[in-house]
Amino acid sequence: MRRNAPALAKITSPELPDVLQRTRLFRRLDRGGKSGITWIVGPPGAGKTTLAASYARRRRLRSLWYQIDAGDADPATFIHYLGIAARDAAPRRRKPLPHLTPEYRKGLDIFTRRFFQELYARLKPPFLIVLDNYQELPEDSKMHALIRDGLEQLPRGARAIVISRSEPPPAFARLMTYNALEVLGWEELKLTPRESEGLARHRGHLRRPKIAAGRLYEITQGWAAGLVLMLERTKGDNPPPLPPDAAPPGVLFDYFAGEIFVKTDAPTQEVLMLSAFLPKMTAGMVARLSGERRAGRILEELTRNNYFILKHAQAEPVYQYHPLFREFLLTRARSSFSPARLMRIYQSAAAALEETGHTEDAAGLLRQADDWEGIARLILENAPTMVAQGRTQTLMEWLGALPSGYLEKSPWLLYWSGICRFPFNPPEGRRFFERAFALFRETRDRTGTLLAWSGVVESIVHGYAELTLLDHWIAVMDELLADDPTFPSLEIEERTTQAMSMALLFRQLHHPRIHDWVVRAEALTRKSANLNLRIFTMAYLALYHMWTGDHVKAGLTVQNLQRAASDQELTPLLRIVRHVMEAIYQVHATGGAADLAAVNAGIETSKATGVTIWNAVLLEQGASIALSAGDLARAEELIKATAAALDESRRVDVCIYHYCNAWLALLRRDIAGAQSHMESSLRLALEAGSVTLEERGHVLMAQILHERGEEQQAREQLAQARRITERTRNRVSEFMCLLTEAQFALDAGREADVRAPLARAMALGRRQGYTNIFGWRPDVMARLCAAALEQGTEADYVRQLILKRNLAPAADAADVERWPWAVKIYALGRFAVMKDERPMSFGAKAQRKPLVLLKALIAFGGSDVAQEQLTDVLWPAADGDAASRALVTTLHRLRRLLNCKEAIELKDGRLTLNPRYAWVDSNAFERLCDRAGTAEREGRADLARAWLARAADLYRGHFLGKDDLPWAVPRRERLRGRFLRLFEDLGRDREAAGDWRKAVDCYQEALEIDDLAELFYQRLMLAYQRLGRRADAHHIYQRCCKTLSATLGIKPSPQTEAVYKSLI
Repeated sequence: MRRNAPALAKITSPELPDVLQRTRLFRRLDRGGKSGITWIVGPPGAGKTTLAASYARRRRLRSLWYQIDAGDADPATFIHYLGIAARDAAPRRRKPLPHLTPEYRKGLDIFTRRFFQELYARLKPPFLIVLDNYQELPEDSKMHALIRDGLEQLPRGARAIVISRSEPPPAFARLMTYNALEVLGWEELKLTPRESEGLARHRGHLRRPKIAAGRLYEITQGWAAGLVLMLERTKGDNPPPLPPDAAPPGVLFDYFAGEIFVKTDAPTQEVLMLSAFLPKMTAGMVARLSGERRAGRILEELTRNNYFILKHAQAEPVYQYHPLFREFLLTRARSSFSPARLMRIYQSAAAALEETGHTEDAAGLLRQADDWEGIARLILENAPTMVAQGRTQTLMEWLGALPSGYLEKSPWLLYWSGICRFPFNPPEGRRFFERAFALFRETRDRTGTLLAWSGVVESIVHGYAELTLLDHWIAVMDELLADDPTFPSLEIEERTTQAMSMALLFRQLHHPRIHDWVVRAEALTRKSANLNLRIFTMAYLALYHMWTGDHVKAGLTVQNLQRAASDQELTPLLRIVRHVMEAIYQVHATGGAADLAAVNAGIETSKATGVTIWNAVLLEQGASIALSAGDLARAEELIKATAAALDESRRVDVCIYHYCNAWLALLRRDIAGAQSHMESSLRLALEAGSVTLEERGHVLMAQILHERGEEQQAREQLAQARRITERTRNRVSEFMCLLTEAQFALDAGREADVRAPLARAMALGRRQGYTNIFGWRPDVMARLCAAALEQGTEADYVRQLILKRNLAPAADAADVERWPWAVKIYALGRFAVMKDERPMSFGAKAQRKPLVLLKALIAFGGSDVAQEQLTDVLWPAADGDAASRALVTTLHRLRRLLNCKEAIELKDGRLTLNPRYAWVDSNAFERLCDRAGTAEREGRADLARAWLARAADLYRGHFLGKDDLPWAVPRRERLRGRFLRLFEDLGRDREAAGDWRKAVDCYQEALEIDDLAELFYQRLMLAYQRLGRRADAHHIYQRCCKTLSATLGIKPSPQTEAVYKSLI
């Protein structure tokens, strides 16, 4: 809307002539309520506006004057004009106050408080705000609460006056309860006899003012307008006769105004009646409307005589009749002019108002004239500006005034009807866009066709409930571009590209031309001047890369978005979009700690500005971040907050809410609860048509059913997820499917079936840098990572994943040497310690005692070792207290030496090597032997052999074999016994398989470890015999004899001799 004189008169205080100074009421206004708010209430013509204006002038208060009219029932209109008033009051502040655009509507109370706080900061106390004609607002208007909230922000030293014909509405009750608002009512507002005399003297009409004023006061009872009229009619000192029914002020006013009106000349009467059709006017507007060149003099004379007209001082003065006088003139006009003449007057007045940009009043006159063509033209000329200002409620009222048949014939009117509705009711907005599209296409309006198509798509996406509808509209766009691949303008191309990118993202990631659209969208983000469009397009591109599994490109796109959205002057909506994308990216690409910085920043911006439309999405992403990090308590809080922020009509948001609940329940082992929520989530995903959520949901449902032991149904769910993934080529979903397949095989003990899917998953994870998935379960991932390390799959990537996600090894993974343990201790055949995969060196003599403590702890099993057991062997000569102190000191030194306090726990007088941080080869060896025994008892010979082979790889020598430590002997001998049985079992297994060469290798390896074990000499001789290598068998016998003699001074046992003799 253009800036113009009549529009500004709405926010300009009236210019008063020399009026009666009502000092009695000035003092009353000085008091005001506790918050400086006064409500002036009285009938029309009571002098309310004059009182407020003269008070501001007398007290020399800088004032912001706002004249409320019917158009202010639309909060966005009120905010728009109040923003202009603030700009004029503080011209040095270049940043405009925000418009009340749709994103603020759900948080209107927050927006209001913020808006008024910024407004008051620009005015700086002392100042006065006047809201005139408050009665123009409907009784049920939301504006009452908005204005109340705004006035509550009034700073100390500032004042506000509300002028109304009605008492304060119920919304202001709380202000009155706390005496924050005082009412100056009709009884106080009435002129006193002395004030009436003063007014009579001031106007100078009476020879004896005191006597005449007293008589007039008895008649008018303090009503200022009545007194002015009667003074105009009074001859000498005698009041004029009263009409018999003159009690009501309106009737009295009409009577006396009529008496005066009929005494003016006919041209003046016509000027007055015609000008009354203009709510606010300049002399030029009245002259054009009436054709009377004297219009300016007539208006100025009325002003000079203070005759029910206000003048607003501007470059071209603006005049405004008192409501009573204007209504009187309009009544006269309607009775004086023919219907045809009235129709022309309405149209001419509307044109005058429209020329100066006062479109609200112009629309009102055109509606009275039933000039639908004029209203339609007004709508089409002003719709873009009004939508940008958030004034869609006003625009919808204008559109609603048109006959339905008229609306249905105009595609552009249908289009703007859709624009007004879709932020608040996307399905309704979509229906208008669809009708507009059909008409545009029929009339071959390319611009309108593409804009209406974009509107349809945006309505479907923002509705977040019926995404399946996008399939049809994607096909329509394919048809449109097949007929004509060009765009009418860059702006239309940008809008269409963003909409098509959205449609493909949410429904057709498999579309054959999706890559072309992505490239086009990326180019748009680099060159478009429309920041709003650029940021939203970047957001959709980032989602595209995340949902297709390209986290590198997603990260780069999010970085570009952050740079574009770094300007502090950015609208709250765009700042929140930035934080939403940061949070979504963190869920997809980072994992690790529950870093909720982006979520918190988005929520804080929402709280501060009232832009709440993204709250549910932010909170859901926060819950996903917390769930991924294992912070279940925080996740539960965020899920509960999500429930409060949900819009049930947006199925996608509700679907994600149930998904997060299912994920949380699964982590807490509430399998029944997880299944219930996941069933709801999947149902909503299918109803909404969200392909990405559907494939993600099938994977988690498969895992839930697997936990319930329903393997067939679990496999069916996983198969459904795979079918979708094959179509969408979503690498993240493929990763999830492969991991789930490997998990099912691992849980079933089908080791052979684990290898292929796990290898493919980890290779994909390495290539794409995956560190998190939806439905992340640390215990499951730890087992899969351990299995991958055992089979030698992508070891570097897997170790990095373990470290990044701080995965704790599962109980059955404690023997996995390749796991990236914080501390690794080797005690079989050597004593060595590794910290973070690097060997530690211990050269200082001062480190000896801590290392002896570590060896003793391992020798006694490494778990739940009594403090006394250690002190008895390490400090045998010390008394109990001294030994205990020595142990505590040495333990402190050992922890510091290892640089890992968590590796050794001391609890209730017992020490334990924490299996989450510390790995010991001797303990792992025993666990592997135990697992082999269990597998053999279960009849799983192949698995038993695999465990035995791994145990054999660990046994590189006897336990602390180079240390002469008596207390280490029991553990050494027990381990040696297990070693002997292990290698004998391995060798005999290979003998049974007829693989004598491998049997030879096994026995040779055993002898390298323990060359005094005669059993292996015996089995080796027999193996050589089966291979026909008698000389080698003889050589082995000779080696046995020499070794036993040199080491122990004994001969071979009878069993060894018997085997040897059987060979010769």
